[in-house]
Amino acid sequence: MERTESINIGRFQIVNQLGKGAQGVVYLATDPYLQRQVAVKVLNVKSARAKALQSNFLQEARTVSKLQHPNIVPIFEAGEHEGTPYLVFDYVDGISLLELIEKKPLSQFPVLLPSCVKFSTVSVMPISNVLATGT
Repeated sequence: MERTESINIGRFQIVNQLGKGAQGVVYLATDPYLQRQVAVKVLNVKSARAKALQSNFLQEARTVSKLQHPNIVPIFEAGEHEGTPYLVFDYVDGISLLELIEKKPLSQFPVLLPSCVKFSTVSVMPISNVLATGT
């Protein structure tokens, strides 16, 4: 039997990659202490904007951690692993908005557009409230 070494970020055991973007990579992981699945976002420190991103990363995490709204995924933890900042979020199983759009034929896009606008509006409203009130 072949033995595979597990990869950890902090105490979180990586299961697989969920997505990748300009700012970083998001992994599905397991929290061995609480025995639950989480999403771990790791900042891409190799990008040209790494220093600027790192300086804002913790402040953004503090701001988002104050938000309590059904449409905002809570942050469980912020940390650094081997010099790379990471955030740990509640894992929400499902498909991304992009996957939803890709599954529908182009002819149904006018039907999807109102849903996309509603999704964006509902997601932005709690954030704008925090920015406006500072709480």
